Amino acid sequence: MKKRRSILCLLAAMCLVLAACGSGNGESEVRGLTIGTADSGGTMYPVGKAIAKVITEDTTTGISMNVNASTGSAMNVQALADGNIDLGLVTGDVAYEALHGLGGFAQPAKGLRVIGAVYTSTANWMAPVSEGIYYVHELSGKSVVLGPEGSTSDILGRKTLESVGVQSGETQLLNNSLGSGADLVAGGTVCAIQGFAGIPIEGLVELANKRACRLLRFTKKELDDFLAENESYYRDLIPAGSYTGQIGAVPTIGVKCLLCVNETMSDETAYRLTEILWNSREKLAEAHPSMEKMLEKDFVCQNLPIPLHPAAEKFYQEHKLL
Repeated sequence: MKKRRSILCLLAAMCLVLAACGSGNGESEVRGLTIGTADSGGTMYPVGKAIAKVITEDTTTGISMNVNASTGSAMNVQALADGNIDLGLVTGDVAYEALHGLGGFAQPAKGLRVIGAVYTSTANWMAPVSEGIYYVHELSGKSVVLGPEGSTSDILGRKTLESVGVQSGETQLLNNSLGSGADLVAGGTVCAIQGFAGIPIEGLVELANKRACRLLRFTKKELDDFLAENESYYRDLIPAGSYTGQIGAVPTIGVKCLLCVNETMSDETAYRLTEILWNSREKLAEAHPSMEKMLEKDFVCQNLPIPLHPAAEKFYQEHKLL
C-alpha cells in the first residue's frame, strides 16, 4: 500500500511539472481571450462574433474567444489599457485620438496597436419618409438618436450636426443603443437616428423593414468642409440597396474600424492572430457584408491611423503586403 502511494505521488508530481512546462511561455496553452465590441444593434458586435468564431475554430492555436459587448470604441481602448480585454474593435478616429491623448482622452494610450482593419464605419442618418426631410441639416428642431452616450456614433453625430449648422440647443439629442433607438423611430416617438458603423447596420435594417424610411444626405459643400477639418475621416458611399427602399448610393463620412490589441501582447500570439485574420478574409466577408472591404488587398494593413503591432507588421512584410 505504501509503495502504491509513493507511485501515485510521483505520478502527480510529474503531472504538475508537465503542466508548469506547458503553461510557461508556450502560446499554444493560451485560453479564453476576450474581444471587446459594442451594442448588439450596431456592426461591431456581429463582426466581433465572426472574428471570435474564426479564431476559436482554428484548432492550431488553442485559443478560445469570448465576446464582450460595450459602449464601443472609447470603452474598448480603456479596457485594453486596463487588461480587461485582449482584443478590441476601435474606429480609426478614436484610435488616433487615444494614441495621442486628444479629444476625450486625457492621457495617451501609448500601448494601443493594430492587428488589421476589418471594415469601414460609415455615417448612416435615417428618418421615416413621413418626416419629409432629405438632408442632415434639416434635423434642426427635431429629435434624433445618436447612439449610446460616449460612443463613436454619439461623438461623430454631435460633431457632424455642429458642422452642418444644427444647433444642439434647438434639437433633442438622445443617447440610446441603435437597436432601442431604431424602435423609438419606428414607433413614431423620435424623428431620426444616426448610426456610425459598418453597412448594413442591423438596427437600421430592422427600422427600414418596419417603416418606409430614407437615408439623409449631406450637400457636397458640407461633406467637403467636414472632411477638410477632420483628417481622420474620408468620403465613402452607402451602396444602393443597403436598406429597404434605398434606390441610389448615398455619399457619406467613413473611417476604418480596426482590430486592436495592446503592445504587450506576445509576438507569437499577435502573429498567429494576424495570420488567422488574413487567411479568414473570405469567411469573414461571408459572415457580415461590412467585412467585404477586407478582400481589397491594401485595406487590411495600409493607411492605418496608428501603428501595427510589431508581429503583425512582420507578418504583412513577410507576405509582401507592406
